[in-house]
Amino acid sequence: MPTRRHRLSNMRWSGLLPFALAAVVLVCASAQNNNACDQPSLTKMVDGLAGNLIDCDNGVECNIVTCNSAGNVVNIVVDQVSGVSGGSLPSSIQSLSSLEVLVLKDVALEGTLPPSLGSLANLSTLVIHAAPQLSGSVPASLGSLERLINLQLTSNTALSGPLNDTVCELAQLRRLDVGNNQLGLEVTQVPTYVVETEWSNASADWNASTDGEPIAVQVNRSVLVDVEFFLGLPSCLGSLGQLSTLDVGGNRFAGAIPASLASLPNLQSLKLNDNQLNATIPATLLGGTQLREVVLDGNTLTGPLPATAASPSLTQLSVAYNKLTGSIPASLLTNLSATLAVLNINGNALSGTVPRTLASMTSLVAFLADENDLSGEPVSYTHLRAHET
Repeated sequence: MPTRRHRLSNMRWSGLLPFALAAVVLVCASAQNNNACDQPSLTKMVDGLAGNLIDCDNGVECNIVTCNSAGNVVNIVVDQVSGVSGGSLPSSIQSLSSLEVLVLKDVALEGTLPPSLGSLANLSTLVIHAAPQLSGSVPASLGSLERLINLQLTSNTALSGPLNDTVCELAQLRRLDVGNNQLGLEVTQVPTYVVETEWSNASADWNASTDGEPIAVQVNRSVLVDVEFFLGLPSCLGSLGQLSTLDVGGNRFAGAIPASLASLPNLQSLKLNDNQLNATIPATLLGGTQLREVVLDGNTLTGPLPATAASPSLTQLSVAYNKLTGSIPASLLTNLSATLAVLNINGNALSGTVPRTLASMTSLVAFLADENDLSGEPVSYTHLRAHET
């Protein structure tokens, strides 16, 4: 179905997102007889909204709204446009029943993600990036978005957990990027008791000369306090068979790496860095035949490096700043001798001799092994030095 995108240049667009979305619905509904989005109405909508505004002059791209030939909104994209202030996603967004793409980057969203997002049955792409005032958790209703292919909720530093298991119902999902939030943290209010002191006979008309000295009495009171719980990664992520990119870095997830991740047949990029993951690296984690990069930096993983890797295309393996022990498996380097470009094992407790296999890995451009207990060196670092210079 043909679409038409409107570049709202040389004008201003309001940062009051709820009003803007409501206006877009009305505009595109009124355009059905014209078989296109009504540009004059869009202009009136943009210019007529009050509040802190985006200046789309000076070459800034403002391709915000796309409608189909029936006049229904299919795309809303606010990408790399600065100056938006305030606003939240309204529950009424569910009225955009034809919406396929919703991208809001560097928009100062406030409030929470409305559960009504789960009603957008045609949504294939949902991207919300760099909204530090966005709070609450990811709605479980997102699991109803059967056509969702691309889910990116990134750098929303107040967005907390849990990452509900319903995300595993997104069978068509190819990209799940929820890096740099707080999805591994769940804050729950728990009742507790505190002891306070009250004056039993004090009142507004209390008079010391006639009423005597006030009497101090200790009273137990129930109050609610915030308690933090650190959550693990849902093991059901291994059921997302179409997934090619999984990034949950920087979320404070705890516990073990789900072994089920090794069964993702199309996974190319796996980033679990900067969490609180512990236990050992699953022996089969590098078994995916499509893997290109695996980044596990900044956790508290223990035990040895996996001894083998099945992927013929793995170019980056980074496990820096964990608590890994044992030696560097020569068998792992043999498996990756033709493809591996970056091997980062900095900041662990690995020991033994650096395998001579490393010298024959002609694709390797960076081998980082500081802050370990390793000894020796490969026969030749010539190819490494050549790449570094």
